[in-house]
Amino acid sequence: MLAGISAVNTSGASLMSFVDALPLGNGLLPRLFGAYRDRMVELGVFFFDNSPVLRLTSEGIDIAHAGSMLSLKADVVVTAIGTVPETHLADALKDCGIPCHSIGDCAGIGDALKAVRDGADIGRML
Repeated sequence: MLAGISAVNTSGASLMSFVDALPLGNGLLPRLFGAYRDRMVELGVFFFDNSPVLRLTSEGIDIAHAGSMLSLKADVVVTAIGTVPETHLADALKDCGIPCHSIGDCAGIGDALKAVRDGADIGRML
């Protein structure tokens, strides 16, 4: 499972984190992943690879990282998993009355261009 999270710190700056249960870039073309990773590093994104998401909380997410549990505060959580639609988290969020938007493979199997377009559309809405 991949999770992208966003939070705002006390000074008002946005903090972005990228969490993956597998090594970062697993299954991606190395050149493609390298370009994405390099750009995210330039933007100050924090990376947590080999760190499965344990649970969603009212404050953000808990992950297993470096042998212990780490709580990451988040205002926004975006998840993605494999090539089979995974809707359990989205369903749970909706059941709790928490606003949720599903894109990419979470919404249904499609292609990357559609997922990027859906993400951009939702980003403009938010």
